[in-house]
Amino acid sequence: MLTDNPAVPMILVVEDDDNHADLISRSFGEALDEYRLERVGTLGAARRIMERQLPELVLADFRLPDGEGSELLTTAKGICPVVMMTSRGNEQIAVDALKGGAQDYIAKSPAAFAAMPRVVQRILHEWALGVCRTCDFA
Repeated sequence: MLTDNPAVPMILVVEDDDNHADLISRSFGEALDEYRLERVGTLGAARRIMERQLPELVLADFRLPDGEGSELLTTAKGICPVVMMTSRGNEQIAVDALKGGAQDYIAKSPAAFAAMPRVVQRILHEWALGVCRTCDFA
């Protein structure tokens, strides 16, 4: 959690790898007061958080202990954007994730983690404008 201010956007990070979660959190170092990060390591925990409070955006690992992060695309459809992340993805998984409603698909790397704040800012901006794959905006 970068800030505990409930007025700032909450980003739900669904990542079971502690090292990757730490890299994501550290990438937001310059944006300490702009976002609130909630990290969970399973689909079940992500769903419980989403029932309690809707995030502004979900960053979801593709492979999780209790399923695939892409299952959150259905949960979040029309509610908030989802960015899929993977260490071992391939082009077909990326295409399927984007067709399924993911706003973006990121192959995990140090450069991708460093760019995460810019990715989040872009996705939130696109979502606010209605430029999204999962929206049912008229």
